[in-house]
Amino acid sequence: MTRCLQSLVLLFLILFFLGDLIFSALKITPPQLLKEITGSYIALFIFIALGIYTVPSSMGVSGAYEVYLDGNKIFSKFEKKRVAEPDEIVASINAKLSSR
Repeated sequence: MTRCLQSLVLLFLILFFLGDLIFSALKITPPQLLKEITGSYIALFIFIALGIYTVPSSMGVSGAYEVYLDGNKIFSKFEKKRVAEPDEIVASINAKLSSR
């Protein structure tokens, strides 16, 4: 559900800012609804507010995270099934940096 809402918010923002350009490039008349929405800054505010709310809420669903250094994974909460200790991350980073 959250992913769907995020996609709708993104689509709305793209259409809000680039809709006229997109439809004119495709040589299609923009729908009347798009014209009405792009004239409404209240609609833009609502969709931005929904987008800002749904991004953090979807991150909290699993709580999993990964730490990367130069594209290499050094810790994954999902794989380890636990939270990393700060010293553990620092030691992993130092080990990777010293092995260069």
